[in-house]
Amino acid sequence: MQHIAMGLTNIAQKPHKAQISNAGGLLLVSPQSFANFMADLEHTKYLHAAITAGLQAAKTTSEVFALCYQIPLQGIDIQIYPTDSIYTDTLQYHTKFLPSFNPKHFKLKQYSTAIETPKTETPKMDANATTQSRMRMRFKQAKAQFQDAQFSNYIKPAYTNKECGHCGFEVKVSINANAPIPPIMESMHALHATLLSLFGIFKHDDMAVITQIRILEA
Repeated sequence: MQHIAMGLTNIAQKPHKAQISNAGGLLLVSPQSFANFMADLEHTKYLHAAITAGLQAAKTTSEVFALCYQIPLQGIDIQIYPTDSIYTDTLQYHTKFLPSFNPKHFKLKQYSTAIETPKTETPKMDANATTQSRMRMRFKQAKAQFQDAQFSNYIKPAYTNKECGHCGFEVKVSINANAPIPPIMESMHALHATLLSLFGIFKHDDMAVITQIRILEA
């Protein structure tokens, strides 16, 4: 019977030192939702609630994730920047697959004459190889068409429409600890909780999306 063991690596021999971990992410919303939110005189209390959720998440990270060390935190700083000028060329939206993204539905164009094989005097193995080559070529063509459609529909406007920035919230988390390891899990957990708390306010907005969650350089 197979034996399965799981545990945390012993870090007792590692020296305690000042550690810092920074994380950041974006919540993008529609311009109308952003304007309505900022027009609300009590909008700051929602930002405070999101920050509180991030603080609580950072302190309870080891309770949520089993394979996470419980390290002493010395400082937690969460900042939310509402802005209508988020410019980014690497913005990634939800992928919307094309309805006909199936290689067999695509007809070869420039390769159609090159891959045709004579019906006579062709060994069986050569016919199988030609079929596989045709299928491989169709898949490459389908993949290229799919990527071109994705670029033209979603990525290209981010380059051309530079005069109008995206509306949303930029969240940055910085956590300090005196521990053998940096508080990376704590910073990411706090970032997720803060963004999700903000997302709950705009959950009825079809354009609301959380993106670019990442670890930032110290």
